[in-house]
Amino acid sequence: MRGIERVSLRRKEMIRAKGLEQWMQRLSLLSLLTVAGPSLAANLDELVQLLSPAYLAENAAVVCTANDSTFAVQTSGRRGSMSVYAQNMKQEIIAGLDEDEANTILRRAADAAKAAALMAIRAHASSTQDEEKQKLIAWCETSGKPFVQNIIMGQDQKYDSFREAVAHAKSR
Repeated sequence: MRGIERVSLRRKEMIRAKGLEQWMQRLSLLSLLTVAGPSLAANLDELVQLLSPAYLAENAAVVCTANDSTFAVQTSGRRGSMSVYAQNMKQEIIAGLDEDEANTILRRAADAAKAAALMAIRAHASSTQDEEKQKLIAWCETSGKPFVQNIIMGQDQKYDSFREAVAHAKSR
């Protein structure tokens, strides 16, 4: 019976991890689409969607760097670490907005990223701290690093498109 419980628990962990991976892929795709500059719905929701991936990547970078000090260097871009990119994206998105709108966007984007980060933490929960740490390290290498690099690469290569997407969302 104990073996069946472990298999069942492992299957639940895999399902949760798969759900998180799909959610991150969607956020990453959304980030790529917004960097590519498609037509955007004009409202605060669009600005939140443009910013949420930056918060999530920033959270991933902090957690992964805490377990592997080389992570920040390996994922850095021309302008520095993910925190520099996230700060730049935040400033670009809230520039020219009134304080209430800016705070709403920042809060909602941070909340969305926090929800995704909590899903990742729960997906890697384990019965021992050592096992949990090993799962997190593996996640950072296989999922966290590509996600952060994708956000940074999009900003380095298509920043003008990002700015246009932001301007378009603000113009409505």
